[in-house]
Amino acid sequence: MSSAIAFIKKYCKSCFGKGIFAGIAVLLIVCISWGHQLDAYEEVLLDWRFRLRPVQKFLKDIVIIEISDDTLKKLGFWPVPRDFHASLLDALSSFNVKQVMFDIIFTDPKPEDELFAESIKTAGNVYLPSVFRLDDHLMEKSSAQADNVVAPIVPRLLEEARGAGHINVYKDVDGKVRWVPLFIFHQDELNTHVTLRMACDYLGVPLQRIELLRNKIIIDGKLKIPTTKQGAFLINYAGRWEETFTHYSYVDVLMAFKEKLEGREPSIDLDGLKNSVCFVGLTATGTSDLHPIPLQNNYPMVGLHANLFNSIVLNQHVVRAGKFVNVLILLALLGVVLITAIKKSSGVLEGFGYTFAYIIGFLVIGIVLFVLWGIWIDLFLPMVMMLFTYTGVSIYNFFIESRKRELIEKELSIAKQIQESFLPEPVTQFGSLDVAACMATAKHVGGDLFDMCPLGKYKFGVLIGDVSGK
Repeated sequence: MSSAIAFIKKYCKSCFGKGIFAGIAVLLIVCISWGHQLDAYEEVLLDWRFRLRPVQKFLKDIVIIEISDDTLKKLGFWPVPRDFHASLLDALSSFNVKQVMFDIIFTDPKPEDELFAESIKTAGNVYLPSVFRLDDHLMEKSSAQADNVVAPIVPRLLEEARGAGHINVYKDVDGKVRWVPLFIFHQDELNTHVTLRMACDYLGVPLQRIELLRNKIIIDGKLKIPTTKQGAFLINYAGRWEETFTHYSYVDVLMAFKEKLEGREPSIDLDGLKNSVCFVGLTATGTSDLHPIPLQNNYPMVGLHANLFNSIVLNQHVVRAGKFVNVLILLALLGVVLITAIKKSSGVLEGFGYTFAYIIGFLVIGIVLFVLWGIWIDLFLPMVMMLFTYTGVSIYNFFIESRKRELIEKELSIAKQIQESFLPEPVTQFGSLDVAACMATAKHVGGDLFDMCPLGKYKFGVLIGDVSGK
């Protein structure tokens, strides 16, 4: 009775210890998932999903006017003088362009500012950008707070603009631009991203009653935009640079408009500008306005604003599953893998086959959710933990079984010694005969026995028994 109680206590103590260890491991995994500690790897798989999906729907009204290599080559100087921008606005106004956003910083006053300001006033639909100084990793810490304005807008130009706002972006640890802060707090004021301001005007939603909620922003009770807790918005790039939106060369637009004014046939067709929304920005090779994005390594940031505008206007967003949902998915998958690993009926290789099938199936589900509905669930941590969990449990089971075999072999070795002690000491000599005896069992122990003894002066008895039938 006492030995049974001791066994139960030992077993309970062992189970309790295993439970504590498993609980700590699960808690650690949950904390990693909850805290997005492996986002650098998750974002790599996010980029992979961006590349796998086809080109997304985009507004045909969006036009990008590029200050590209040919523009700089034909003009022969940089920056482009502001009276050229004034001429561009005159050209765009003749085509009833709805909105024009310059992805160009106008910080220092120039002699041409008055002419440019008059064109901005006449157009009545121009949006100008400013830049705040932010901590590169502020998105991970708190809501976007700015110390100062790095690049303010020239007051004379700002006076005539339809709207203004910042163009700050976040760069992740790999240098890619995936997120933008839609709002930045500076001196207790809420500063709107210039593209969001444009989108609100385009949709007829006034920038008022702005609610900054945990995972979304609501404007005027109508426009709902998903964000992180810190107010960062994930850019839903519709496609690669050459696959989306209508593109015009800055210098080609100016030359064609000049030709039209002079009564000549324009060298390019400008009808695509009619009733469009134009984004003007630098795209020349090697300039500071090219950054890597999920889809490609060099992408002009003027395209980022076009994609941001497109996403907001079409309500076409990438939404990351909440932390609680990701944790539930992770725990469910770990439970399935644990059951597979613990089942005695499946061998190790078969179990690994099941585990890889779970991983592939989960990967396919993650891709389908992203491609069809823009839902981003964590893939990296669940897949790695499924593989590690099965491997870890299999290794643990191997060591447990090895330990059991060692104990059994030890017990059998003792049994063999006990069995051999039952055998008699053999007679080594009988008269002129030398006598020897040996018993070698097929396994550790056997059912064989023997005995030998003199039966008189001339008789010698030998007894051999096999009780196990071998």
